[in-house]
Amino acid sequence: MYQIAIVTTWRTDGTDWFDHKTFIKTVESLEIPHLAHAALEASYETAESHFEGYGDGKDFLFGEDVERGYTIEDTGLWIESQTIICNNPETNQLQVIYEKDRRDYHQCWIKPEEDA
Repeated sequence: MYQIAIVTTWRTDGTDWFDHKTFIKTVESLEIPHLAHAALEASYETAESHFEGYGDGKDFLFGEDVERGYTIEDTGLWIESQTIICNNPETNQLQVIYEKDRRDYHQCWIKPEEDA
């Protein structure tokens, strides 16, 4: 098992400023499939933590759900890039082991006013 740091760069709709969120995760190996999965998890965790308490507790989902009435796209969060850093046990120095420019978009969907 390996401890890694995932630095996610993100921005919200309608903004041109960026922010960063860092997660520490444990992965089974440093192979690309394990790193890519950890990066994808971190992108969802970034969106979830950003929208916690969104809109004074506004009821929303990530993604449209017509059956449950979430049919209006309200806002979203762009994941711009992710970098994974790990301590190299041979040199005892931090090194970048995975970098990816992403264009993941996490949409917030709400119910129409009369259904909310």
